[in-house]
Amino acid sequence: MARVRIGFIKYANSMPFYHEFDSAPLAETLKSRCSEAASGALQTPGMQCRFEFEIIYDAPARLNDLISKGELDIATISAFEYVRNRAELQLLNKINISATNRVMSVLLASRKNMAELSGQTIMLSNESASAASLLKILIEDFLGCTGVKYISGKVTSENIDSIIEGNQASSVMAIGDEALKYFEKTFANSNANVQNSAGGIKVFDLCQQWNRFTGLPFVFGILAARKDFYFGNKNICDKLSAAIKSKVDFFNSNRDIFAEKAFKSCGVTLSTMKEYYGLLNYEFEPEHIMALEEFEKRLKKINAFHIVR
Repeated sequence: MARVRIGFIKYANSMPFYHEFDSAPLAETLKSRCSEAASGALQTPGMQCRFEFEIIYDAPARLNDLISKGELDIATISAFEYVRNRAELQLLNKINISATNRVMSVLLASRKNMAELSGQTIMLSNESASAASLLKILIEDFLGCTGVKYISGKVTSENIDSIIEGNQASSVMAIGDEALKYFEKTFANSNANVQNSAGGIKVFDLCQQWNRFTGLPFVFGILAARKDFYFGNKNICDKLSAAIKSKVDFFNSNRDIFAEKAFKSCGVTLSTMKEYYGLLNYEFEPEHIMALEEFEKRLKKINAFHIVR
């Protein structure tokens, strides 16, 4: 039996892709659909699926590595990985993870304003790819900072302040659920563009900063297949993307259900999760294509196609 290896981002922003609130586990949905998709041949009722689906959940940077090495066939990956390696990747059903203005889950905590980071050291979450590249574009291209040193490490809501206060770095970038937890524990009001914690640490929402300079949304992740897999298994890829699209449609009509589930596992309040899910978009529109093109153009301008590890 052929195996289809699928990867999903482990953060709350990817729950709409694989949830079971509609009583339809994704793997079972795929098994029920794939018999009619196998090789495009006519099937008889009750025919067994010829594919086994292996689903893993991990950080974006890890999924990027796995799909680039051929160890995943399909995955939600960072926009950075897609524009860096688009010759090997095929977008599926134009499903993305994006936000138009604030996102709350991609943050920079800093002693200094972003325009004052020349010559400074910035700690990047080692689970990041698109967010790290976005930060480089903001501070090097839009704000003109130079001589910035980037280091990578484990970033959690609990260690951000100690990294800065211990002078390991002047700024720390956090993503995903850890960023949400840091945001909530530090601030009561999430509407300001820049906020100061009790310790004088400024916090910047990087999606909001991108929108400030470009007027565009930012695309953090996309659903893609390796092209060598896609062109040999197009029917399976179509069935998978249709199944995920159906789950995303369910999410769009039931966001509060997801907030009630996610806040318990993410360690933030229900109100924070409701606000967060209200900021996220999963549908590709023309402005998202424009945003990807702008992102790629800016990456090339500052030669930022390498990854900090």
